[in-house]
Amino acid sequence: MNGSNRSTVTDAVIKLVTENPMVKIDHIEAPMLLAELNVDSLEKLSIAMNLEKAFDLEITGQEVEDFVTVSDIISCVDQGLAAQAAQALTDETKEDINPDSLDVSSNDHQASAQSQHAT
Repeated sequence: MNGSNRSTVTDAVIKLVTENPMVKIDHIEAPMLLAELNVDSLEKLSIAMNLEKAFDLEITGQEVEDFVTVSDIISCVDQGLAAQAAQALTDETKEDINPDSLDVSSNDHQASAQSQHAT
């Protein structure tokens, strides 16, 4: 990911964590522990749901459980966005290669095979 995406994700995660009613700190840094910010498992889930809406992602329960620092949340979102981009690229590639548009007849294969045997 490029730096501007990283900054956007970091800013969004920090904003959502800061806006959480359990968090009583105004300035949050990525390395901070969620426990130090009073973010318990229910608050982690709330933050994850907000991020899912904001970035159109799916964050698994296991991923939410693995959140220990703000950086963990940022990494999860980054990975989710990277996976989305990779999937979109794969989907585009599949659309570009349409098997119905390929004109491969058995005669072409036979002619190719015969020319290879002739050499």
